[in-house]
Amino acid sequence: MRFKLFWKILTQKATEVKIAKLRVLDPAKKVTENSKTIARFNTLKMKYERIKNQLSTKKIDVIKKDILRCAELQSAIKTLTEKAFLNLPITEIGSQPWKKLWESARKFYEHSTHQKFPDLSDDSICPLCLQDLEDKAKGRFTNFEEFMQTDIQSQLNTVKQRLNISEEGIENISLDFSETQSTIAELNSIEKNFKELHNKILVEQITNYISSILGLFSNPQKADEFVIQEINISLTITIDGQEANINLIDVLGEIVTKIEEENKLLLKKSVIEE
Repeated sequence: MRFKLFWKILTQKATEVKIAKLRVLDPAKKVTENSKTIARFNTLKMKYERIKNQLSTKKIDVIKKDILRCAELQSAIKTLTEKAFLNLPITEIGSQPWKKLWESARKFYEHSTHQKFPDLSDDSICPLCLQDLEDKAKGRFTNFEEFMQTDIQSQLNTVKQRLNISEEGIENISLDFSETQSTIAELNSIEKNFKELHNKILVEQITNYISSILGLFSNPQKADEFVIQEINISLTITIDGQEANINLIDVLGEIVTKIEEENKLLLKKSVIEE
């Protein structure tokens, strides 16, 4: 019903000049004109579909979960690091140069003793100072090895890479409708407030939603309470005194279908006349 009303007004509000012009057109010219109209409406329809897909609940849910997971992994790394390296007499323990040293010690010890490193047996020694390992040193070696073997950092790196891609994708969502202004103007001729509603309600709401999503990347603590929205490309407009909520993607698709059907009839007419 909503589409029929929309389509009815679309056809009724054509100017007499335009109607007169169409009457003198032969079917082939009218098909060409219709094809251009189809292309214009499809461009706007695909623009809406692209935005809806980029902000789908599934994609935003993945972003939210990744942000929460990133915070969880960072906390786990902090806890593990503090356990392994707290109150040590040398700084930079756990850094990349230190990791290389640890792995070099592993290779040397396993090559020279044929024992697994770190060796925590009763008569084990430090591969660097060659001193017997006391219980405190063995405990430290255990913490060091646990730190080295964890895959938390690898998981964190993976999540961060995904988040970087996601953030870039959200930032690149285009709400520039300059290429479809003629189509929006045509819709505005049906409903005089369409352009204003489109800019102030639809575009503005989506802009605010995008900003709130991007805010999660800089303020991950807000992710837990963030409410994911279903993006509906629709407007509530009044046509001949009747208020209707119009799903713009559906309406544009149905308009295109109607024009395509008209083209088929025109082509048949053209063949008959020939």
